[in-house]
Amino acid sequence: MESGSNANGEYVKYADGTMICSKTEVITLNSWSAKGAVYGTTFSGKTFPASFISTPKVIFSSESEENFTIGGASPYQSTTSGFSNSQFYGTNAVGSIVNPCYIAIGRWK
Repeated sequence: MESGSNANGEYVKYADGTMICSKTEVITLNSWSAKGAVYGTTFSGKTFPASFISTPKVIFSSESEENFTIGGASPYQSTTSGFSNSQFYGTNAVGSIVNPCYIAIGRWK
């Protein structure tokens, strides 16, 4: 097993070839667009802390410093080295602080 971290997040490589990458950020939501009864904002694309050999599965979530509901949508496009923008949806207002995070699971060998 090997693990490490850099500015792009943390990773763990297992002997069977499985790799898990993750990162949590702190952002202040500066803009929301109405999406029916909820609001949406963009979570900018990210580079993984280590590259996969094939496109991984990416799961989004959010921890909140405030008490509201938020959920993530799949990235627009995921590659072996990262993913493009993703949408987050919630019931909160502009200026709220959230901690969006992702976990990417795939193969490193």
